[in-house]
Amino acid sequence: MPSIKCKICGGQLSAFYKDIFDDRHGYPGRFDIYRCVSCGFGQTVPEIPADQIGDIYTRYYPRKNTINLDDIRKQQVSIMPSMQRWMLGVNNTAHYHVRPGTKVLDVGCGDCTSIREINFIGAEGYGIEPDQNVKELVSALGLKVHIGLFHEMPYEDGFFDYITMSQVLEHIHDPAGLLKDFSRILKNNGQLIIGVPNINSRLRKRFGTRWLNWHVPYHINHFSEVSLRRLASQSGFSVRKIRTYTPNLWVDLQKRLANYPVKEGVRVPFLNGESVPTDRNPAHQLRPSLFKRLVNRIERHTNIVALINILFLRAIDLTGAGESFLLILEKIDKSAKD
Repeated sequence: MPSIKCKICGGQLSAFYKDIFDDRHGYPGRFDIYRCVSCGFGQTVPEIPADQIGDIYTRYYPRKNTINLDDIRKQQVSIMPSMQRWMLGVNNTAHYHVRPGTKVLDVGCGDCTSIREINFIGAEGYGIEPDQNVKELVSALGLKVHIGLFHEMPYEDGFFDYITMSQVLEHIHDPAGLLKDFSRILKNNGQLIIGVPNINSRLRKRFGTRWLNWHVPYHINHFSEVSLRRLASQSGFSVRKIRTYTPNLWVDLQKRLANYPVKEGVRVPFLNGESVPTDRNPAHQLRPSLFKRLVNRIERHTNIVALINILFLRAIDLTGAGESFLLILEKIDKSAKD
């Protein structure tokens, strides 16, 4: 493979993992992970072409199976209490950290739950989403969402108080360029809040090539704390906060995916809004060992065990080895320096 330089610091990339395939949505092909020897940034090779992203997400991502307008209209939108968010490990969700009375752009807003929650907080929510599957939803709910690629931001300079991105930056071909674009439409001292997977997480080290958040080919960037700090600095932001969180749901999905007999080019039902086969055919599912079945039964019926698991995950988060970073950046007010 020709020499590739790190898109964050310009350092040399070296092979980290080889021959990983899409073990969730069935996109064909094999991919490698290369990693920077200097800042720890990881890159999927080859990258899917930028001009094909909209089509690939519309075709392979499962929202077309999971969006039900009638169900979404009936949803009671609210924000869960902070203690519940801590217990579930979901404080990596970027828009939970915005304040009322502000303008907020959520980038990669998906099924638009984030926009509705931003509005519930008392802020004014806007969104950008490349997946054409959500166009009907946006129209039906009357939300302020631009359907298109992330660099298509039709907003005035200094328009937003916050820009939020939950699990999006890993999909971006030019993360530094995107952050500089964000700087333009953010107010001075406005905040960019990012949730993004942690390449140095405990689960990545445990599951190797089957790590949930390689998620090739959709995830093309894999960030370390060092690479995130360098990215922020070179894009005109200062770091206000960085720490890790592990959503409990991610751990459950990781375990289920690792035990599922995935095949290249085949969609995994429970990750695509489809039912999972209930028969015991080995072609459909792996039967856990007797010991594992006993452990699972105990975990399902013992609150103490569940609490211990939660506390264990929160302890991992405090060490910086959680699954996802929460990164709060502040736009540097250059006029104040002059």
